[in-house]
Amino acid sequence: MRFRAALAAALADTPEDHHLVAVTHGAVIALLVAAHNRVDGFKLWRRLACPSLVVLGLPELELLEVLDQVT
Repeated sequence: MRFRAALAAALADTPEDHHLVAVTHGAVIALLVAAHNRVDGFKLWRRLACPSLVVLGLPELELLEVLDQVT
């Protein structure tokens, strides 16, 4: 997955005391989250609005929170 590789490279360049924000299409987010969590990627994708926010924990990309629509 190209996005996973790009995310890993960005994380490697991010100091541990900083946060990283990655902006991408909802389908890409849903696929990444589903690959690393017990989540139905299609259902997550359908849930996301524009804009939405997904918070992941490191290093396993554990799904911590989904904000369906950020206003």
